[in-house]
Amino acid sequence: MNEESLLSRPYPDCADTVRAQDRLWEQLRDGRLWGVEFHRPALDEIDSICFFAPEAQLVVEVNNPQADDEMLRTILHQRYRHLKSSGLRVVRFDSDEVMFNMTYVMGMIRYSIHQQGLNRIRSDS
Repeated sequence: MNEESLLSRPYPDCADTVRAQDRLWEQLRDGRLWGVEFHRPALDEIDSICFFAPEAQLVVEVNNPQADDEMLRTILHQRYRHLKSSGLRVVRFDSDEVMFNMTYVMGMIRYSIHQQGLNRIRSDS
């Protein structure tokens, strides 16, 4: 399998993961977090990332914690290396974290944004 096909292969389509992604999107969309705009690329786009904040150069991914096979670990590692080599910061959560510990998830995303110096827009989020 070549690198491009590894990078473009979407994560397993698990209903729990999709629900977690939808839940996190409600927290990130429309600049709700410090005014930082996140985008939710279509699943068929290259890299199939969950959420992308261009201004913060931040990628947020939500994975299925039960999808623990060697091929998926290889794909995730390759994608991470590719995104990092493109100058992007990658934050990855499993769907259980998003569903049951949103405070932690949002704190980690805030921290990643803060690392880029972008916490200046709004403090009400």
